Amino acid sequence: MKFSMISLGCSKNLVDSEMMMGQLQQAGLEYVTPEQAEVIVINTCGFIEPAKQESIDTILETAEFKKTGALQYLMVAGCLVQRYAQELAQEIPEVDAYFGVGDFAHVVEILHQLQENPHQIVLQSPPENYLYQHQLPRMQATLPATAYVKIADGCDNRCSYCAIPMIRGVFRSRTIEDILIESRRLVEQGVKEICLIAQDCTLYGQDLYGDLALGRLCKELVEIEGLEWLRILYCYPSHFTDDFIDLLATHPKMCQYIDLPLQHCQTHLLKDMNRTGTKEEILALISELKSKMPDLVLRTSYIVGYPGETLEDVQALVSFVQETAFDHVGVFTYSAEEGTPAAEKDDQMDEAEKERRRNMLMEAQQKVVIKNNRRWLDKSVQVLAEKRVSEEQWIGRFQGQAPDIDGLVIVNGKAKPGEMHLVKITGIQGYDLLAMQLEKDGIA
Repeated sequence: MKFSMISLGCSKNLVDSEMMMGQLQQAGLEYVTPEQAEVIVINTCGFIEPAKQESIDTILETAEFKKTGALQYLMVAGCLVQRYAQELAQEIPEVDAYFGVGDFAHVVEILHQLQENPHQIVLQSPPENYLYQHQLPRMQATLPATAYVKIADGCDNRCSYCAIPMIRGVFRSRTIEDILIESRRLVEQGVKEICLIAQDCTLYGQDLYGDLALGRLCKELVEIEGLEWLRILYCYPSHFTDDFIDLLATHPKMCQYIDLPLQHCQTHLLKDMNRTGTKEEILALISELKSKMPDLVLRTSYIVGYPGETLEDVQALVSFVQETAFDHVGVFTYSAEEGTPAAEKDDQMDEAEKERRRNMLMEAQQKVVIKNNRRWLDKSVQVLAEKRVSEEQWIGRFQGQAPDIDGLVIVNGKAKPGEMHLVKITGIQGYDLLAMQLEKDGIA
């Protein structure tokens, strides 16, 4: 049979999608486009309202392939199903199988059940039933030179606005040995950049080893021969350790790039969000990181419109954005998620006001980005080539740009995807950088 996968949401979801693709491929199915597929699996996101709506729209649009394409079996998996399996089954009966995050590893078995006895399947197993292990097959869906490695699943932080613990369960770390086996295999297959992901990478190992072990894990990973870059995404600000910071500051394979989701700067709101730490502690961490790594690139995310947030709080956040000068910022409007403590609060804000506050922050951040990008002008950096635009131009990323979410480097020169080349930054184009490949690199 021919199958296709539609993966929605974050990179953590993408790893689960790659695992399901690997299982289906191992079972003898051929990967094709959705228009050609007899089996389609949609891995949904159920994090916030816009993501839920996107998932529902995608399900309805894909179901049309039963009329216009080759589609026989439509299977819907993931976070949205974990939250709303029964409601979805009732509202969208065109779907043949619904299964949540606890049943990712059973995708082939579920398909076989559909083939043997055509009836709607609805599974909502505990999320703790699943944790990716290196023995599971995986079909890489990213560009060949870059791969995500999920080092843990679930979350124990219990932020008041967040449904992730309800969806993904308690925080569960993979062993260092298991992560190493998977990472070595990826590098042998041509991967040069590994991005470690989890709901909270800096909490890694606490459940397994009794202490925070991200530094220990990274120290092992950078020894892999052939690995060029190790990037860490999603670091909770209260869980940094000295050994991790020191390795980040000194080892050439460690990308000096940190995704540090802060959500806000006002201590009283952070406390109400059930997030540890204060504004002063966050500023102290940023100061320490920048003092040890002057070229460090920082990304963060903020939430505006949280119940109880005042205009003074937003203005303080605008000042904080200007003061901290993060290189990359995502601003999200608060989404009242069913089952979370924040959704029960009385002082909910209308969407128009939330959007106005978001625009205030983004306007401030755009000015920061222009200033920050200027610091790269005339500097020479290593760039990982991702795509050829023409015979004389290609695009890629340097260490300060994470895949899928940040800008790119547009380079005049010649390179093949997956190659690393030294370039000189010559200009700025919006969020992207312009560069010239250096002759001493041996290619231009």
